[in-house]
Amino acid sequence: MVKLLRPTLKAAAYAATAALAPMLMRGLPGSRLLILTYHRVLPPTHPAREYEEQGMMVSAQNLEMHLRLIGGYATFMHLDDWLDQRDAGATLPRLTCAVTFDDGWSDNYHHAFAVLQRLQIPATIFLATARIGTVLGFWPTTLGRLLLEAWQQDNHALLEALADRLPLIRWPKSVLITARRAVAYEVIDQLKKYYLDQDIDAALTLLAAAQMRNQQPDLLDWEQVRRMADTGLIKLGSHTRNHRRLNARLGSELLDDEIGISAMEIAGQTGNHPGGFCYPNGDASSEALHKVRKTYRYSVLNTPGINPLGVEPHGLKRIGLHDGSGATVNTVLGRLACAYLGVGN
Repeated sequence: MVKLLRPTLKAAAYAATAALAPMLMRGLPGSRLLILTYHRVLPPTHPAREYEEQGMMVSAQNLEMHLRLIGGYATFMHLDDWLDQRDAGATLPRLTCAVTFDDGWSDNYHHAFAVLQRLQIPATIFLATARIGTVLGFWPTTLGRLLLEAWQQDNHALLEALADRLPLIRWPKSVLITARRAVAYEVIDQLKKYYLDQDIDAALTLLAAAQMRNQQPDLLDWEQVRRMADTGLIKLGSHTRNHRRLNARLGSELLDDEIGISAMEIAGQTGNHPGGFCYPNGDASSEALHKVRKTYRYSVLNTPGINPLGVEPHGLKRIGLHDGSGATVNTVLGRLACAYLGVGN
């Protein structure tokens, strides 16, 4: 019931506060930094929309609407440039907006990049470097696709194989069409509680390879990364190597690999050391925080909010926008107003 009420309560909060957003963005004293978070940029008819988590997706049309709307109130700038100017004591705009994309999806190149070029808006893409240029995507997306296919085809053998490899949770054999995405992400949430990411990856790899022959890569390749970076419009950050959650269950050696080696891979492929780091799932143990501080200039979490001028550069707050939270001008304005006020997020 709580999960059902939460989107309704958020929508009510956004509707009630939308009219406040222009006043807050233009009227409050001091300079602030708004960081937007996006993931996948998918056409309305893209097949991934059948199994991808709703909060992960935005259409190119909605992305452009968001950026044009926010551009009426904010100056767009790279995160690195905002920190440079802030630290140099320069006068900054009342509101600066930095645009970020998590994970390194190939649709960032095919759909988002055209919008950014047309509007000449800079952005940062946080890459999971070990997955770049491979067909091996992230396990929640892979599992969402597997479950959808299993339910559509009544493939009980596939569901039994999943249950054999990952037995600590219940695997529903039959799910109503209208409930499939929600049930898939309940399963994913349960897996996150009981298993490490690397164990889930290992369990799914062979099954995914057998079920998804000739699957096009979901993620960018290095040539696409370099083409975008060479324009100067796109900067790169690290999102670990394998999108592991950096919680207390992950050992020091794996932390070093996910945090340090990912920076080396980006530098080796592009010639530039990444300035920033993004924590997968927002998870950050004290050891992970320490290692990230030693390797990167700044880091971002999933905590919603607006950053004041004097913000510490590690653990920056961001606002996630997608087709659900940003379908209309009013929902975008309401989300921004709630972020300013610290409610409804």
